[in-house]
Amino acid sequence: MQLLIRILLIINIGPLFIFAQNNYNPIVGRWEFQSLSISYFSEPLEKEEISKNDKYYESIVFLPYGQFSFQGKSDGDELVGNGTYEINGQKLTTNVNDINTITKFSINGNMLTINKYEKESDDFYAMETVFIYKKDF
Repeated sequence: MQLLIRILLIINIGPLFIFAQNNYNPIVGRWEFQSLSISYFSEPLEKEEISKNDKYYESIVFLPYGQFSFQGKSDGDELVGNGTYEINGQKLTTNVNDINTITKFSINGNMLTINKYEKESDDFYAMETVFIYKKDF
């Protein structure tokens, strides 16, 4: 009887573990903002760096199945929201309030780097922002 119960458990629960392993996504989890650097492609090139402090901090939580939330401060202003995300290779597309943002990302150990590039416009120089986050275990 015990053998039958073990076999039924393996048959019923085993696929859940296999499904979870096949859908492993390293971005899933809680990430804490560490720093950002902005490069303005002007003449001469300008660069601005901001480290985590009382006015700049953020936590992002990426959930399985494409949802995320964020909370923190940017220049002292409250940041709170949620949205959806999609990953295609190294491309991370987020959607918050019907605004899509396409970035590139990489994960090295417990560090997440997100690169956001913005084209030059009539009002602004082209710029690249590099965000660094640390996984919170």
